[in-house]
Amino acid sequence: RCTSIQKMSTADAIGKTQKHYLSPWQDCLPVEVIDFILTYLKWERSTSATFRTVCPHWRCTHDSLLRKLHPSYIPPTVQLHLMFPLLHIFDMKEEVTGVYPPLHADAVLKAISECTRITTLKLRNREQITESGAKELRKLANLTNADVINLRISPKGWEAFYSLSLLTSFQCSGLGAREEGYAPLMLDGLRSLKKLRLGADDMTNAELDGLSTLTSLTSLDLWWSSKKLYTGLNPISRITKLSSLSLCSEEVTNDGLRLISGHTNLTHLCLDYCSNISDDGISALDSLTGLTSVSLSACSSVSDEGLRALSNHTSLIAINLSYCFLLTFSGLEHLCKLKRLSNLNLAGCNHVNNEGVEALAINCTSLTSLNLKACCQLSDEGLRALSRVTALEELDLSFCNSVSQDGLQACLLACANLKITR
Repeated sequence: RCTSIQKMSTADAIGKTQKHYLSPWQDCLPVEVIDFILTYLKWERSTSATFRTVCPHWRCTHDSLLRKLHPSYIPPTVQLHLMFPLLHIFDMKEEVTGVYPPLHADAVLKAISECTRITTLKLRNREQITESGAKELRKLANLTNADVINLRISPKGWEAFYSLSLLTSFQCSGLGAREEGYAPLMLDGLRSLKKLRLGADDMTNAELDGLSTLTSLTSLDLWWSSKKLYTGLNPISRITKLSSLSLCSEEVTNDGLRLISGHTNLTHLCLDYCSNISDDGISALDSLTGLTSVSLSACSSVSDEGLRALSNHTSLIAINLSYCFLLTFSGLEHLCKLKRLSNLNLAGCNHVNNEGVEALAINCTSLTSLNLKACCQLSDEGLRALSRVTALEELDLSFCNSVSQDGLQACLLACANLKITR
């Protein structure tokens, strides 16, 4: 509790003027104790803001220990490297329209260029990185993670990213239909990348070919609506270290999946919204014997035969089949071979019935999370069968209107740690 002895006003890092209250015991707490308190409170944004208003001593101590900053605005006169000497993560969210003057990427990079400890940079909707901003970007030599959304990058901007030899994770999304004068995606220089998340509506073949030079990649996440996507899977097939691959586009086809069937190191595969993939495409993945996680959400052409092929991957732990409308009881019977399965999502699969759920309950006893949202044929009979899966911890029964309180009670009594969503 802070006793109000004297009030003072101080401009803080986001340009606001706040009232601080001097406490008679403000200097009693050592820095180590304040650091422990903030760590215990997990440095939540609202907690930090309140903490800084206690007194000037706490504010200065807080700022000297701060490792993550997510401001809405940076006043031109603020020297961030002096105010936050331990800053590691800088997350510049979108501005509140009409509250602060526009601050483009170049201005942000100039403000943080002396914060050389920064390892993570996140910028959203900041116009573009020009030659001026690229010069400041090069100073962030310890940057390992860059996340730029709705941001145009000039050729000099790309060259600046290339100079960051420690950069291992890069997300570049929201490029949209690029106007004349936009720089192409110059990915080939990012040779140290291990994780890439990329989204654009109209990538060229030359840009897609640049992926093949990123030989250190272990995780690749691509989503766009380009008609060139099938061609783009050729360079992906040459990235041999991939363990995680996500392709979210209706342009992915069965032939495209055959191109990636040689990635025997894959453990995670996401093909959400790939509506042109059929059972033949799933069969083409038989060589990926190390898969532990597969997501096929909204793959509307995958049927029970596709699950027959999927059941050959006995190492699978997590499967997402939400909104695969062709799945029936027969498909669930195939999944019963997967004895290690712990996480299964069947949301929106409106042919799933009590018989199918009972088969899962008898054979997949390792299930800890099951999503049956909008499985309208499910009733109390199916829930009583699920009570055999005593390891179950999460069960989603939203919009399952035939389920009553009696069925829910049967599950809750049998599964001690179960949490049900209705």
